[in-house]
Amino acid sequence: MKHRPVFILLVFLVLGINTVTLAYELFQVHQKKAETFFQFAGFMFLGLENDLRESQYAGYMTDRDVSEKENAARFAQAQYTLSPVILDLNNADHAYLLFDYQSETDAVAKIEKIGAVPLKKNKFGIILAGRSVPK
Repeated sequence: MKHRPVFILLVFLVLGINTVTLAYELFQVHQKKAETFFQFAGFMFLGLENDLRESQYAGYMTDRDVSEKENAARFAQAQYTLSPVILDLNNADHAYLLFDYQSETDAVAKIEKIGAVPLKKNKFGIILAGRSVPK
C-alpha cells in the first residue's frame, strides 16, 4: 500500500509524456497535409461516363498546358474516372470528344471548327461532343 502513490504518480507522468508526444506528432502530420494539399479533380467528369460506356476511345480536348503538374493530374484523374474509356489527348479523330477548356466560349469555337456537335454538358462545364469519323 505504501507504493501506491508512487505508482499513481508514475502512471500520470507516463500518460502526460505520451499525450504531449502524440499532440506533437499530430501537429506534424497536420502540417505535412497542409503542405501537400491534394484535390481529386476526377469528380468534374462525372455525369459523362454513361454516355461513353460504348466507346473504347474518346478524344480529350483541352487548352490547358498538360506539362504543368496540376493539369497533368486533371487529365490523369479524368482518365481514371472515365475508365475503361481511353482518353486520347488533343486528338479529334474520335467519334466522342471531351472538351475541358478554360472558357466555354473557346470550347464551343473549337467544337464548331472541327465540325463536331455538342451532345451534353455536365455541371462542371465539361462538354461531350460527337462527330462522325470515317472507319
